[in-house]
Amino acid sequence: MDGLRAAQVKVEVLTPADLQREEPFLARDLPGGLYFPQDAQVQPMLACAALLKAAKTLGATFLPQTALLSVELDEKGKVRAAVTGAGRIETPRLVNAAGPWSSPLAGLVGLDLPTRPRKGHIIVTEPLPKIVWHKVFEGSYADTVNSGEAALQVASVVEATKSGTILLGSSRQLVGFDPAVDTLVLKAIARRAVRFYPVLAGVQALRAYAGFRSFTPDHLPVIGESKQAPGFFINTGHEGAGIGLGPISAKLLSQLILGQPPALDPVPFRPERFERVGAV
Repeated sequence: MDGLRAAQVKVEVLTPADLQREEPFLARDLPGGLYFPQDAQVQPMLACAALLKAAKTLGATFLPQTALLSVELDEKGKVRAAVTGAGRIETPRLVNAAGPWSSPLAGLVGLDLPTRPRKGHIIVTEPLPKIVWHKVFEGSYADTVNSGEAALQVASVVEATKSGTILLGSSRQLVGFDPAVDTLVLKAIARRAVRFYPVLAGVQALRAYAGFRSFTPDHLPVIGESKQAPGFFINTGHEGAGIGLGPISAKLLSQLILGQPPALDPVPFRPERFERVGAV
């Protein structure tokens, strides 16, 4: 609490009565909670579409469904060109912002980037009357985010959408790029959701899906220029927060590329921190 307030994050302690006022359908045996009035949400697909439109307005060119095949380095090991499925692009700078797929791309210039795909499942319910008023997550959610365990971890996250469906999460696993939806994981998510919202016990699920987050061993993003391959910049490792942290990390990276004073200290995010501790 003190740390949050020191960072100017507003937080209010809720009693059981407060919880029932804010979320009438929550389980009635909960001892209390925390409310973050500054919290906000974004629809990732709409946000990405808006960023894409803005970039095009500023002159960006996009090559969708185009693979990066190799990276040419000059005699000093600096980036000289990107070889793609659409041809060769001569450039002194290349940004690797491929999320959970960043490690293979870093390997094209000989970097051992220890990012890994962290799998997560989501359940989407049928449209329902208003029963969830805020995004609600259990306290152990932060523990699962900060854990490095490979085995399945589940902490309940419940949020409503404008269409009336409810999204149920969340799970974390380090199982590589396995896209299969696991019914055992879905059952674990559903059990946790019903624990907090008993009214969901009889609700039907419309669909479920799995995706991948970009995981780093120290749970911090990787932002900066590679010392091994100058001109090869990296912006990855945000795990599940990339859609929110993307704009500020991109601003920081652009300042590093342009030689401008950085908006925040870039040292904790430097790619070479893994080289320094010998991570594999």
